[in-house]
Amino acid sequence: MNRLRELRKEMNLSTQEIANKLNVHYTSIQNWENGRRKIDIDKLKDLAKLYDVSLDYITCLTDDRENTQLEEEEKQLLNNYRELDTKSKTIVQEQINTLKKLL
Repeated sequence: MNRLRELRKEMNLSTQEIANKLNVHYTSIQNWENGRRKIDIDKLKDLAKLYDVSLDYITCLTDDRENTQLEEEEKQLLNNYRELDTKSKTIVQEQINTLKKLL
């Protein structure tokens, strides 16, 4: 997988350094990058977290690097927002716009 190599090189890390972070042998990293071995899902998740990208990006399902997973606080805010009526949602949006202008 060339994408793995690209991400590693962007971070200026060696295969040994990545291997140490994931508790695997450095040849595993080389094999994954060269497509000689498949990566188990747990290691894919670890790599996505390490490189701060989505699983879809690592597996070349998208070119969007962003990890679109919501943090717990974001999930709670979204759930609270969804419970509001239309008028309250409008007020929240206005308040957010006001805050953005102040920052």
